[in-house]
Amino acid sequence: MACSRSWEKPDNDLFPGMEPTIRVLHLVHTVGWGGVETGIVKWLRKIDAVRFPIRLACFANHGRTEAPFADFIRSQEWPIHMIPWGRRKPFVKAAKAVARVIRENQIQILHTHNWYADMVGALAARVVPVKTITTLYMWSDLDWKRNFLQQLDKIALRFFDQITVHCDYTFRRTVEMDLARPEQLRKLISGFELRNGKMSSPEREQKRRQKGIAAEMPLLIYMGRFHPEKAQDQLLRVFKRVLTQCPQARLWILGEGPLAGELKALSKMLAIDHAVSFLGFIPEPFELLALADILVHPSSIEGVSQTIGEGMAAGLPIVVSDVGGLREIMAPGKNGIMVPAGDEEAFAKATLDLIGDKERRTQLGNEARKFIEENYSMEIAVRELEDTYYSVARK
Repeated sequence: MACSRSWEKPDNDLFPGMEPTIRVLHLVHTVGWGGVETGIVKWLRKIDAVRFPIRLACFANHGRTEAPFADFIRSQEWPIHMIPWGRRKPFVKAAKAVARVIRENQIQILHTHNWYADMVGALAARVVPVKTITTLYMWSDLDWKRNFLQQLDKIALRFFDQITVHCDYTFRRTVEMDLARPEQLRKLISGFELRNGKMSSPEREQKRRQKGIAAEMPLLIYMGRFHPEKAQDQLLRVFKRVLTQCPQARLWILGEGPLAGELKALSKMLAIDHAVSFLGFIPEPFELLALADILVHPSSIEGVSQTIGEGMAAGLPIVVSDVGGLREIMAPGKNGIMVPAGDEEAFAKATLDLIGDKERRTQLGNEARKFIEENYSMEIAVRELEDTYYSVARK
């Protein structure tokens, strides 16, 4: 599918009895800041807030796992509504709460993200009239619970006015599972913002020193949720291999999730904790990316990864597992290095090769940034998003 379509501002004749603005509510179930949440934030920053007044509704989870995302949304002064949720999964209560938000704010389009949001959104649309859009990010074989939720999600999808997908890989899988015909799907990419102005070498060295990273220390960086499919345990074992040949290397790990304790314990067990820093959740990681030398991202499941896209936009060379939809943005050997999933030896070798070849790192980083600028910019992403909203509103 094409990443963008021609766009025209609709006139009032296309919206009889309706204002030319379209009020949208994003409904998201989040258990920790990840790619979905990052994509929503980037859309909100760039979309025309006059023509598309947007609100968010977020599930209030047991244990407040949604707090980092919800707190950040509040810090940006974007309207957010908390939807009752918990271990018992109160679908009806949550759907009524969403319907109330829709009614009170005259929402015209409900845009849902993730399985629980799809199910609750489908129920809410039976209570109050609203057009519905869902964005699908990935179909995969996960643990039994999440596989079951995927099966329920397939039922919920029948009740949506528009199904959108995050990448071509998910597009193909959705068609293969007979959930929609190709002409019924639209692709909504998560664009990436290119930061203008490059940090000078003296400034970069100074900032690195302030964080304990000397000029001769190769700095690797990783960002992501701490979940099994993200394979951070492999990352730590790979880094141990790297340290045996490059003991001055350092690794920054950005993120949070249920496996945080296990990963920190593994770092100590591998005796690499002196060189690994767990920095937690960083909502604005741009400066840290600028200070790093290589982005590393082993994973067993990915669509078009927000982490990879952010690294490419920052002009970083990247070593990544060859999985899912990553080849949609990465050309192996041209704008990044891809290795077979689960091959820790190959991953370590590719990383060490880049550590020893500054010219190669620069070449890969420049090509990565160029690809994002030409194909996955925020302007392209938001144009397609707005066009999708207008298309659904016309139906």
